[in-house]
Amino acid sequence: MSAAKNGFVAGPRRLILFQSGKYDYAELDLTQPFQLVGVNGLGKTALISTLQYLYLDSQRDMRFGQHTTDESRRFYFKGDSSFILYECETSMGTVTVGTRGQGPVAGYELQRFAWTGGYNREDFIAPDGRPRTWEEVSKVLGLKGLNNIDNLELRRLLGAIDENTSASWGLVPLIDARDYPRFRQTFQRLLQLRDLRQDDLKQLLADCAKLSPAEREVDLAKEFEKELGRITRDRAEVDLLRKAVPHVREVRSLHDQEFVARAIAHAVTAELQIRFAGHSARFHAQANELCRVRDEARTTYARLQLEQTSLGIALKEAAAAQGVVDQSLKHLAQAKLNFADFNLDIEEQSRDRLNDEINDLNMRLADVPKEPLEVLARLLADKQNQLKQREAAVKRLGDLFITWLRARLPEENIARLGAMLDRRVLESVMDEQISIHDESALLLRLKAAADCCDPRGYTDNAIGIEFAPGAITGARQLGKMDLLQEEIRSLAREVERLGKNIETLKNAKPLRDRRDAAQKEYKSQLERLSTYHQYREKVATEPELMAELDRYAIEIQRIETGLTENLAAQKKAEEEGRIAIEKARLLADEDKEIQRESRDMPSASGDQPGKTPVSDQFVRELP
Repeated sequence: MSAAKNGFVAGPRRLILFQSGKYDYAELDLTQPFQLVGVNGLGKTALISTLQYLYLDSQRDMRFGQHTTDESRRFYFKGDSSFILYECETSMGTVTVGTRGQGPVAGYELQRFAWTGGYNREDFIAPDGRPRTWEEVSKVLGLKGLNNIDNLELRRLLGAIDENTSASWGLVPLIDARDYPRFRQTFQRLLQLRDLRQDDLKQLLADCAKLSPAEREVDLAKEFEKELGRITRDRAEVDLLRKAVPHVREVRSLHDQEFVARAIAHAVTAELQIRFAGHSARFHAQANELCRVRDEARTTYARLQLEQTSLGIALKEAAAAQGVVDQSLKHLAQAKLNFADFNLDIEEQSRDRLNDEINDLNMRLADVPKEPLEVLARLLADKQNQLKQREAAVKRLGDLFITWLRARLPEENIARLGAMLDRRVLESVMDEQISIHDESALLLRLKAAADCCDPRGYTDNAIGIEFAPGAITGARQLGKMDLLQEEIRSLAREVERLGKNIETLKNAKPLRDRRDAAQKEYKSQLERLSTYHQYREKVATEPELMAELDRYAIEIQRIETGLTENLAAQKKAEEEGRIAIEKARLLADEDKEIQRESRDMPSASGDQPGKTPVSDQFVRELP
């Protein structure tokens, strides 16, 4: 760092954060030593890492632990009121450098800016305590010479001087702009206390001190002449010692071999004497102990196998029960998906609408005639003919045969004749449908026929005819205007009714098809509602199922742990039995060898070698 005009060392004096990282507001005095203390995750490292936004021009060279540059920008600059400020003492006086993010629209890119003078809290905090936006801040700082700074200009202002540098803050006083990449790399490593090499740091200090190449050289021969002479003498002495090493090693080796041979001979003799003393008692005691261990291991192994079988059965049962509960939860989860958009009110309204539609269709189908279409068509044609005949009769009432008869016969005779004759004959038109050749003869015949009639029927010497009930009464009404008009109205209604019945009968199939479809939909809707209510009942049991699933999981974990421990115990028991058998075999072999040695006991001559140690090299080379 270089000295500023006012006598202070150039560099940042204060670090201020607004709505940045984990801090709503933070302000650090960098002119005094300080210590950051707090639990992990509090934001200490994140706070110190913000110095990169002042000293490093390229975001590609910034490092924020395991986080990417994009993640770090979104972390430090969350909104329009997020700022990181550095109040610096520079060679040009007090300058405040700031960094802000340009928001999600601009990909959280950075914008650096600076103004002449120190930091003023009121420029960034409104009187009501609200953080100001960039638009508000830029208006206030515009009066203080606010300027935006790009990467190239930042390097020059920091102190990376080149031919285009017009002003510099002297924060990084480098003699050449080409030295800045070295500073940037060393600063980034120093900030993270990682991969920092001594040569890089020395080179950086040399760059900052503006030393010429000649000033960087050191004359080792002149400055360290005495030390060099001492080192030369030591090297000569070491060479002499190295030449004597083979002879020393040979003498030492011969001494070690003699010592070890004598020691082994006396040790073997002493050991054999000890082993032979009381060998039989120790052998049987050890053999019995090994048999006991072997038998105990076998018993334990058999017991553990039974326990393993029981644990295996318990594991299968618990897994099966867990599978049932898990399947129920899966069905419940699927039901949740099926009924995610289910609206009970709408579904019940749909059910009621279908029910109303079915009832309406049943009512409409209840009015469908039971007669076939051909019968209804024949009845309609007949009623239409009758209607035409009655309408024609009304129009020519005076020309009808019945009117002609009323003018010539008593009403009683006409009623009796009307009960016998077809109505169409009586309502026929004179001179068109009926021609009378002898009026007197006709009237005589008609009177004679009427005289043979009574209210019950017609009777003469040749035939007897029984009248229908009310036939005479109905015949009295024939040929009367008011009765004809009433009959015309009745026939018109009947024609209209038959026409509607025919139309209804023709439309009955679509109505039946729709009714059948509506009934299927209604049944499906009832099943859906029933399924939903069952689903709601199952939802109420979900906590109990989850708890039961957890219980089974714990039980399965316990059983699996027991199985693992059981297998380990089996292996241990099996290994203990195997080891006991192997030891028994070795013990028997040893007994045989001792018995053989007892018949050919060796002996050692000479005195004990004492406690003279052997060399480490000899010990390392022993087989």
